[in-house]
Amino acid sequence: MVQMNKAVQNIKDSLNISHDAPSAALITYLIVLYKILLDFEAEREYLRAPHLITQYLDKLDFEKLEDSPTVGTMLDQLSPLEVNVFKETLEKYSHTVSLEKALGLLSKIDFSKDIIRGNYDVLLDRFLDIQEHLIDDLGSYYAVNTPRSVISILKGILAVKEDETCLDPCIGYGDLVTAVGERGKSISGQDSNALLAAIAKNNTIVAGKESFIKKGDSVSSGFEFDPCDVVVGHYHFDFRFDSDPGNIPEYMEWGIPSRSGSDFYFISLILHYMKKRGATIVPEGLLFRSGKEGEIRRNMIERDNLIDCVISLPPGLFKLSGVAASLLIFNREKKDRKILMIDGREFYKKIRGGALIDEEGINRIIEIYRQRKDIRNNSQRLITEKDLKESGYVLSVNRYVTPVTDPEPANLEGLEKSVIELEQAAGRYRKSVNEKLKRL
Repeated sequence: MVQMNKAVQNIKDSLNISHDAPSAALITYLIVLYKILLDFEAEREYLRAPHLITQYLDKLDFEKLEDSPTVGTMLDQLSPLEVNVFKETLEKYSHTVSLEKALGLLSKIDFSKDIIRGNYDVLLDRFLDIQEHLIDDLGSYYAVNTPRSVISILKGILAVKEDETCLDPCIGYGDLVTAVGERGKSISGQDSNALLAAIAKNNTIVAGKESFIKKGDSVSSGFEFDPCDVVVGHYHFDFRFDSDPGNIPEYMEWGIPSRSGSDFYFISLILHYMKKRGATIVPEGLLFRSGKEGEIRRNMIERDNLIDCVISLPPGLFKLSGVAASLLIFNREKKDRKILMIDGREFYKKIRGGALIDEEGINRIIEIYRQRKDIRNNSQRLITEKDLKESGYVLSVNRYVTPVTDPEPANLEGLEKSVIELEQAAGRYRKSVNEKLKRL
């Protein structure tokens, strides 16, 4: 993957528009998308499993871009996909940026092996990994970038089935819901940014999924979508929203938060449209603030038993944010009234500039979730409703789970020496006392 990301960087550099990093990132994204289509075209007669993307191939003329290697020609060729908003954004580069060098570098990016083997999940993971490195350059179009390790954890925990539908009410570029819903029936989503919604739509096509994605502000306007089996979302932690007291959204079933608790608008949106399971990523403060936020947590726990698990995440996991965060897992089909607390901070490794949960840590967290056991003095606890009530419905993992620490090895030699010294001191003390008693 390192070599592929290096090749993608070389393609971006070949555009010679480093002064406009967002546009360079978008054009590079489209070139990589074009390469995926090109590789599907080359292997379409040998596919082991059908793929949605093949229905777009007959509408493309791959030779045309070779004859006229410009951004405008590429956008025309990709027009069967979701690219109209790209045409508006990249209009000034339509005929001024040559793709000749970039197209010459495409051989360094190869998706054909994954395609011919039917490893479409690997193909999607590689495409999303490339986007993770490009999305930071989008500037004003910057989307929340969910760490790949967090996506893998949620994918394993939610375990979407083939007949289940998935939704993300703030879809961004679709990395989270597309990966989590990879094996599902369909993907729905909405984002207030038209460009991100378009990228998300194209990503679902690469995932081979039927999708319903549109531009819109989910929190203020709601959806036109039906509820889905599994709902996920990752929103900006600095999100703020003030609703009109005379026009409270219907999805706010569990209470109205203070402005500092605006996160609950998004969480309530997830729960309102969730038929079975769901998850989101929240800042730590949301889990322990009292007042209106505490009342909302109480309603979600005591009244409707919706919160299934809380997983604390290590610091340094999120780019550009030092905010402590946790995963909230929801489940309408819980078989008990307890909440599993998992200290995910036990499963990370420090890396340069942050933290990483490796594959071993990811699998361990998923395993703990599935076992659902109460093991004290460990990284997991099953908390009863009584315990939650006594704590004011605080959901911070560190309130209930004691961090595991390795005891320092005993210094037996030093301990033995200390015992001898104490015994000698005690002997001297007894001798002194006895002498004083004799004088009496």
